[in-house]
Amino acid sequence: MEFIVLILLGAILITYGWYWGGVTESRSTAVAVGGLSLVLGGIAIFNPGEADVIVWAVAGLTAVFGLLAAASAYWEQSPDRTLGLYSLLLAVAALLSVGADVNATDNLNTLGIAGLILAGVFALVFVAGALVPGTRAFRSLIGWVMLVAGAVVAFLGYAEAIGISVGT
Repeated sequence: MEFIVLILLGAILITYGWYWGGVTESRSTAVAVGGLSLVLGGIAIFNPGEADVIVWAVAGLTAVFGLLAAASAYWEQSPDRTLGLYSLLLAVAALLSVGADVNATDNLNTLGIAGLILAGVFALVFVAGALVPGTRAFRSLIGWVMLVAGAVVAFLGYAEAIGISVGT
């Protein structure tokens, strides 16, 4: 189950990073990010018992982030402070989830590494969306960072799916 969540998280970051990077238009991004977020939210709501705490927490929060991002993209609101504030909350929740997972398993596994990547990316989205809104070049740079981080998270999910464990 964890690998599906990581692949979906990576796809959300890749898609929204592609939009923030300035490559795609807003309406198509809104549909893609919104659809992925609904699937991810369904996994978080209807299947939390099988997943680790980090998977449940980060999947649910990223689903809400994705829906906010889809709404922001649909109405083409580039300096969305609500998305920035929620990104800060998500970064803190991802860090707390990583801490809980490391405390429970006594090691930093694939999920923990993905959680750290997500915390860093969402901290950058907070800076771009809430602290420095309206700076197109910085937002575009954060979009490309988000895209690369999404590819890494999706790769971590793919590695889990084929049985490769990353971490200590």
